[in-house]
Amino acid sequence: MSPRETKDTTPTLLELDELEEGTTRWSFEIAAAELDLEDQYLTVPKPVQVSLSVVCSIHNFSVAGTIHFEVAAECSRCLAATTQAVDATVKVLIQRKEASGEELEAIEDQDGVDIVHPGTQTVDLKRHLRDSAMIELPTRIQCSPNCQGLCSQCGQDLNAGPCHCAELRSDPRWSALADLKNDLH
Repeated sequence: MSPRETKDTTPTLLELDELEEGTTRWSFEIAAAELDLEDQYLTVPKPVQVSLSVVCSIHNFSVAGTIHFEVAAECSRCLAATTQAVDATVKVLIQRKEASGEELEAIEDQDGVDIVHPGTQTVDLKRHLRDSAMIELPTRIQCSPNCQGLCSQCGQDLNAGPCHCAELRSDPRWSALADLKNDLH
């Protein structure tokens, strides 16, 4: 049975007892809401694509793979609706063994390492997937790298063309330079 064919409907559940020694490849889609990726500023309009490779060696399970999704938000410069692709990598080492309190405390602050009880049959990777995806979320999204943004005075989208308010309103502090420029012509 592959990890995807779990008895539960949760695609992020890793059935440890069902994995054979060696490498198992595993791909699935999951809704962004299940990973809690959306907020008031951005949405994830399509399912998140996950592709994992699980290497099983006795009681160690090394999970590595990629996460791909698109975020939709307003451009941080011109406020136009836009999307941006996001790619993240996930790496998790799961060890199924008895662990001392010291061992558990030592790995508590380490991301990507889990020690689980020897009787554990399933591990949900949702937290690891979410953490990996959240790290790669852009802090600012732009519709294009050369977006001109909005005029700070009139609010016109400068990508559509220049505005004329800059010509009409000049800062009086610069008037001496303007006079000098006019005298040179």
